[in-house]
Amino acid sequence: MHRVETECQGSALSKRIGSLSEDALRYALERQDPSAIFALGCEIAGRLERNGILRSDWSRGLVVAAVGGIEICSSFARSCDYCMERKVKHLVNGELCEELQYYHRICAVTIVNSAFPIPLGFRFQKDGETEVSCSLSLLQDLPDRVSRRFLDLLIADALYLQAPFVRAVEGLGLGWVINLKDNQPELLAEAQRLTAWAALHRGNQEQQELQLWHAPEVYWPVADRSVRVVKTVRTQRQNRIRVSLDDAGRRRPQKEMVVELSTNCYASNLELGTIPPVFVHQLA
Repeated sequence: MHRVETECQGSALSKRIGSLSEDALRYALERQDPSAIFALGCEIAGRLERNGILRSDWSRGLVVAAVGGIEICSSFARSCDYCMERKVKHLVNGELCEELQYYHRICAVTIVNSAFPIPLGFRFQKDGETEVSCSLSLLQDLPDRVSRRFLDLLIADALYLQAPFVRAVEGLGLGWVINLKDNQPELLAEAQRLTAWAALHRGNQEQQELQLWHAPEVYWPVADRSVRVVKTVRTQRQNRIRVSLDDAGRRRPQKEMVVELSTNCYASNLELGTIPPVFVHQLA
């Protein structure tokens, strides 16, 4: 809002809008109906889809959305009726104290397959509510705002790989690709066992090498079902500048090549058919 206020005083927005203060923006936003804003965002997204803006070659014509949560503010002194609360240890006058902290978290659903991200809507997480249940409530509101067939695929972090969430998402008719990490140890262990052989796919790009393993049926004991797992190992080479001191104590920058190795696993319910498994890696 500070930025908008500045732009309205002497930049392009001053000609289009005129002088507009941060206080006026805050006054107007405070009185907006959140459900009306949600409906407007969905209406715009629907129009973009009808106009073909959401189509992309890499996603094979599918509309892909990401879901996730983030903390947006916190304070030890200021709060509102909708704040979440937690006890936090921090330094006060050099002493470690435990104080009550107020904060807000939001969950958002955003279309990510287009040339630029398009937020469909967000919801404030309530005190005592988990991020996953808050996101699921938001997703379940979407069919009433956009057509049930508006979205095709959902991608999410490992926190969302939970049997109730997956069942609810599939009940909405959505495919999903979710990171697989230590929060599902049995599934991760089975996936590692089934991908212990040589890589199925190897690809080389400029300063990057990708190895990929594909296990089409991995048993997930918690959910009593099988899921598809794709595992990738990326080796990326990057040039970095390292500063060292010479014998005279002078700083001398030196260019060096650094190799970074990253391993990722993804679980999915996608029926790939003739689509190569690397598509799951591209989605994630």
